[in-house]
Amino acid sequence: MRIISFVLTLFISLAIVVVIMNKSINTYIEQKYHITLFDPEMPVLSTLGAPRVWLDSLRTTLFPTQKDLAIESALQDIILDPTPESKNLDEEAESAPSYPLIDEAGHIVLEPHSTFLFIGDSMMQGVGMTLGRELKKLGFNVIDIAKQSTGLTYISFFDWGKTLKEAFAKNPHIKVVVVMVGANDPYSMPKIKYGSEEWAETYSARIQEILDTAIANKAVVAWYEAPIVKKEPLNTRLAFLNTLYKDRIEQAKQVFLLSNLALAPDGIYTSYVKNAQGKSVKMRATDGIHFSGDGSRALGALLLDRLLIIQDDPQVENDEESEHILQNANPSQTILQDTKSNSNTKQNSLLDLFAEESDPESSTQNDVDSNTQTLQEHISNQDPQHQEIQLPSYFMPR
Repeated sequence: MRIISFVLTLFISLAIVVVIMNKSINTYIEQKYHITLFDPEMPVLSTLGAPRVWLDSLRTTLFPTQKDLAIESALQDIILDPTPESKNLDEEAESAPSYPLIDEAGHIVLEPHSTFLFIGDSMMQGVGMTLGRELKKLGFNVIDIAKQSTGLTYISFFDWGKTLKEAFAKNPHIKVVVVMVGANDPYSMPKIKYGSEEWAETYSARIQEILDTAIANKAVVAWYEAPIVKKEPLNTRLAFLNTLYKDRIEQAKQVFLLSNLALAPDGIYTSYVKNAQGKSVKMRATDGIHFSGDGSRALGALLLDRLLIIQDDPQVENDEESEHILQNANPSQTILQDTKSNSNTKQNSLLDLFAEESDPESSTQNDVDSNTQTLQEHISNQDPQHQEIQLPSYFMPR
């Protein structure tokens, strides 16, 4: 009798948990296995799931998420260390251009100490680990709220459109939104079959929502192409997603970063890519989807190569690129040549990249020392007012 009572109590408890947590259970199965068990928005299920909503709200209040803490921490940094933008510039506000902006060459022109926001899936997490460090070395603020297993298909599991709006509401100083999604997305949505016209329209609308939110908040978007992966059936689907990304981003006049130029220069999946010295460098993780450290750095360099930094300085660089951009800039400000200019911090960070570029199995310390010495000689031979560090070709695909 006691056993029957125990089993009955256990079954009733399990049933209560399933009913209350019905939406969470359904969204997990939907995202993990790409099937929908039931519609959690049914009035009965919504009513029964109300306690979960209340508990989630209480948990968020008592225990802020890592995302919330990252956004609020970055905002606090900006308040404690105000940028030139927050200084007394009211007299120049009408005549000065608004930054960030994207110039005709596709460069992102922005002010020092600008804030970058990373959103996307686990691939964005991988890129963010290396890219975030390089941006911080340049003096930028970085907020990384990328989350694994997310995308734009299963918004009941995680909604990036809503999350981005919340991020801007909490931190209006965000200037550049960096996006990478796709690997979790090429599957049917609830009641919408993948590949159908309705699916493409719905997915494109979600891309557009992210672009519209960023632009409405005077930020620019740098969107990474979903890279080629090892599984060929998934590649066909990712190629379709890339056409949707590219179309919307080009229409919005934002920046579309071609990941495959760095990771798959021949247009096919490869774990290794030869650098400028002809040495094989491992770019992909063993799962055939994610990236190695060098692969992440190569993807980060795609964005770093697009940055042009405005700096308060009466001395103007006298070269063609600076003259071209300065036609539209505040006369009291100077645009540095690019993020490869002659700050000691940037020199050191790029030297680190150069020294770490080769696969340890295919290079020796003498090779690294020799390459580093060559790069140092190149730096010393440049005009001290306009030094430019040339990275290996796979770090800076053109």
